[in-house]
Amino acid sequence: MMKNTVEVRIGTIDDAFSQFKKNIEQSRPKRANGVVYIMPADVPKVLSAERLRLIQEMRKNKYTITQLAEKLHRKREHVSHDLSVLEDAGLVHIKREGREAHPSTPNKIAFTI
Repeated sequence: MMKNTVEVRIGTIDDAFSQFKKNIEQSRPKRANGVVYIMPADVPKVLSAERLRLIQEMRKNKYTITQLAEKLHRKREHVSHDLSVLEDAGLVHIKREGREAHPSTPNKIAFTI
């Protein structure tokens, strides 16, 4: 289940570990605060125009991956790959039900640079 808000911080590994250390010292899980770190070099990869379009469309309506691909006139395997990258980054959650996969995104994504 996705949090309602995810904050994306662009920073170094040291920044991420510093935040994780604070969370551990306060007995909170690593992502309890809804913060996702993306390395500066990975920003163009993770937040490409196609992936941002996926996020925008998912915020408008609920889709399966197949429906999302059809809506955006893209191949299903390309959409699936892009969603996997976004899921690895913590920006998308994919709920699998049998043969169907239902991606979702938080209500709000805030960026801190």
